[in-house]
Amino acid sequence: MRFGANGVGVLPGIPEDWVFTVNGGAIHRQLVLQNKALLGNVNSNLRHYKRARNIPSDMYI
Repeated sequence: MRFGANGVGVLPGIPEDWVFTVNGGAIHRQLVLQNKALLGNVNSNLRHYKRARNIPSDMYI
């Protein structure tokens, strides 16, 4: 996902699992220094809510 300075990225819904490697420090710097925002949402569906509720808290930033 790419978005410019002052941009907002949105992660809609809950995807299936996939594995990848990221540089967390670089992402953090880009978000802060370029005034970016990254948002996630769960659609208003009870099944989605229940699935998100069961995600371990250590997965949240």
